[in-house]
Parts: sequence; C-alpha cells; structure tokens
Amino acid sequence: MGKGRPPARRGILGLVVGLALLSGTANAQHRPFIHYDATSGLRQLVAQQIIEDHERRLWVGTEGGLHRRDGDRFVEVPVGGKTGLSIESLALNPDGQLWVGTLGHLYLGQPGQWRRFGRAEGLDAPFVSALVTLGDTLWVGTARGLYAYREGEFHAVAEVAEARIYDLETDSAGRVWVASTEGLYQRDGDRWRQLSAEPVFGLDAGPGGRLMWVGFKSRVAGYDGQRLLRTSKLPTEARTGHPRDLLVDRSGVIWTGTQPGVVEMTGDRTRRWGPINGQPLSIVNSL
Repeated sequence: MGKGRPPARRGILGLVVGLALLSGTANAQHRPFIHYDATSGLRQLVAQQIIEDHERRLWVGTEGGLHRRDGDRFVEVPVGGKTGLSIESLALNPDGQLWVGTLGHLYLGQPGQWRRFGRAEGLDAPFVSALVTLGDTLWVGTARGLYAYREGEFHAVAEVAEARIYDLETDSAGRVWVASTEGLYQRDGDRWRQLSAEPVFGLDAGPGGRLMWVGFKSRVAGYDGQRLLRTSKLPTEARTGHPRDLLVDRSGVIWTGTQPGVVEMTGDRTRRWGPINGQPLSIVNSL
C-alpha cells in the first residue's frame, strides 16, 4: 500500500500496533494496543509510515529516521548514508528493494546500498508524500503533483498536476487510485478519471483489492470501480482535521486513523479508541 504523510498530517505518535487489527476485536476488549517507544529501540516517535517486506520484517518511517524491527527491538537504518531523515513514504519493489520518500529526495535500495533520485533525475518536487508500485511502474505522489517512474525516467502526470497527493493505492483490477487536495482520481488502463472533486485524504483496497475505501473529511466511502456503493460517516468527535489513514481488516472492519484516535467502523456501529484503551496518544498517522 502507498501511504503518504504530508506535513499537515503529522502528529506526535509513539508507534502503536493494534492487536485488534491482527486477531479481531473479540480478543482485545481490555488493552488492544501495544506501545513501542524509545525503550524498544525507536529513536524517534513520530511514526509516519509502516510497511512489511517480503521477509515479514516491519519497517517504520519516522520523522527522524528509518527503523527496522529485528526480533523484539527496532534498529535505525541509515538511508543514503544518513540517519535522522524525515521518512514520508515507503514502498516495495517487486524484487524486494525498498523505495523511501523523504522531505528532500527519493531513495531506492537496501541497507548499505542506496540510489538517490531528485531534481537532476527529473523528479522536480522534493517532498515525496506517497508511493505505490504496479508492475514495472512506480507512482510517486508529491506536494506538487503525481509522477510515474518507468524505464529509468520520471514523467509528470498532467491530469493530476499541481495537486498535493495524500495517498496512492492499487486495486485487484490493476487500477491506480490517487487521493489529493483536488479530489479522487483513478487510472484505468491509459485513461484518467476524476471521480470526485472533494479533497481525499486516505485510501485502502481492503482484502482482495476489489473494493476501494476512500477517506473524505467526514466520511469513508466504498467504490466498486467507478460506482459509489457505501458511505459511513465518521463520528462527530473524530472529524477534527481529517482522516490520516485507512485500513480494512480481514473481517471487513474499517479502521481510520484520526487526530482524536483510532475509529473502528463495523456496519453502522462506530467506536473510538484512545488513551483509555492503552493507546498512549490520540493522533494516529499510520495503520
């Protein structure tokens, strides 16, 4: 999944992993969250992006560096020989190499072997907010529009020019979805469509990738291709700011990261998880 994190979407967040997302809410009524912080090896606690690689290792992009989970602890991994970079987005190449988007550049590689991309290579937008791969193409969301990287070259996407990209996703039909300040876009084959002009802040393809879930400011909507099938309103107390991330689990439960905490949406029922449930701070950037 491509999960971007523009500056306005940041918040103070010790890395929080919800056991409810992994084992179902029935087993997590008392304390559904485990808190990882400096005692676990995280040198910076603003977690902006989380991804699992082909070897099931967890990578965490924070505002102060890239961390990888080794056993029960996290270790910081230098990117391009540097530590402390603000990691805004992560994605995997089909061969398992890691794409890393930062405030200044885009990197590709693995620990100790990195290649850097920026303006000199045709990426004329230093803030890389979202990444997703599809086949031999890397889609790059930035603060100034969308780029496609293929065959060693970056190409700006004119249909989404100048928009700030919040998130990128792909579905089981091979379509690319774009969440931006200018609305919801979809690429089907070689054709781009704007499905909504309302700003969109998060995307998740859900189990199987057949239905795309879209996070608007006050609601979450499900799209089947171009058809809007279902809309669920966020609780009033969770509408501060806008949704920061979406995740649909294997049971079809929709989890939304917001400024006041994590919102669990099951059918018409919603529940907000916050400090009282073991979540140390309320602002949730990544799920």
